[in-house]
Amino acid sequence: MFQKFQTAQTSRKQRLAPDLLRAVPPAYAFPALSTFANAQLIGNDALATAAFTTIAIPSAAAAAAVTVRDHVRPRRRGLVRAAISGAAIGLFPALAVTGALVTNDIAASAMWWEAPPSAAIGGAVASVLASRRAARAHRQQADTPVDPREPGNEVLGDRTMQTVGVR
Repeated sequence: MFQKFQTAQTSRKQRLAPDLLRAVPPAYAFPALSTFANAQLIGNDALATAAFTTIAIPSAAAAAAVTVRDHVRPRRRGLVRAAISGAAIGLFPALAVTGALVTNDIAASAMWWEAPPSAAIGGAVASVLASRRAARAHRQQADTPVDPREPGNEVLGDRTMQTVGVR
């Protein structure tokens, strides 16, 4: 039983890097490029600079935090609950960092309007995508037949139940 648990933990850790690579670059690139394009259209150089720093970085950081959270505690959530939890995970650290930077005059006060919303959106999108992946994995696991001859599986009438790893 310990060996099965250890294998599951190892494979989860091995999947973290590809999942981070799947979540973080788009969470950085899409807000950066869309904001930069809009800044070029309206001719706002300050917004063009902020697109790659105070807008894109919090979004990528929130996506990374949500991805790590979902590897520590993977669970299926409804899309609304996933969006709200991901937005909260992204928003609160962004508010704290923004408050510290603006209070100490390291960043301009315009950062209040750039970083927290970007982090909330990045966290929400990453959380919804992770929740959909968890639901898909759960469906695939439910469709996998259970061998009644393996230890830990019981035969109950015409149904086979796996007793190891059931929550």
